[in-house]
Amino acid sequence: MKPTTLRMDPALVWPGVARVPAVRRYAVFVLLVSVSVLGYTWSRVDSREMAVRAAELETAMDRLRIENERLALELASLENVAALEARAGHVGLVAHARVVEVR
Repeated sequence: MKPTTLRMDPALVWPGVARVPAVRRYAVFVLLVSVSVLGYTWSRVDSREMAVRAAELETAMDRLRIENERLALELASLENVAALEARAGHVGLVAHARVVEVR
């Protein structure tokens, strides 16, 4: 028995198919659509990440603003000589100490 060789149709071989102008056009079209979809997906993911980061920063800003207001109020109460005298008298630390404000 003699071995037979298998022959492929030249139309099925890639270099032969790649020479057809319609195939090149479709390949370029598919490539452009793929790049567009990837770009769109990347931009959506990036915008979502930036929105999450902006929300986190806004929450931190609100927390720090509230703490700043509390500290400003505490500082104002500590700088008030009459309030200090009232506190000292209320807790009984000093009977009637003379408080001198130095600037």
